[in-house]
Amino acid sequence: MKVMLLLFFLMFGGFLVSNASLPVYISWLKYLSFFNFAAEVLAVNELSGVIVLFDPIGFAPIPLNGNEVLRNFGFDAVNYTRDFYCLLGLAGFWLILALVLLCVVVRE
Repeated sequence: MKVMLLLFFLMFGGFLVSNASLPVYISWLKYLSFFNFAAEVLAVNELSGVIVLFDPIGFAPIPLNGNEVLRNFGFDAVNYTRDFYCLLGLAGFWLILALVLLCVVVRE
């Protein structure tokens, strides 16, 4: 069960499937995944406004605009603050749920 839940979070978090390529009728599922918010915060923090030099061995180096990379993955720099607070909210929710379940299961 844990593996299936983790796979769900990974799939809709932007790691296995790009958020930009999700069909409209299931695109709302990405908001249930904490990986979605974490990946967007991390990617925006690292790539926003920078030029990345992609230098594969045996080929000419290619400069990549970080904002274009973000756009290709379906991330938006405007959502940085929202994603950060959503991560805090999800962490608080899961901690409170764990505390409630612990109190229900362990009764003394």
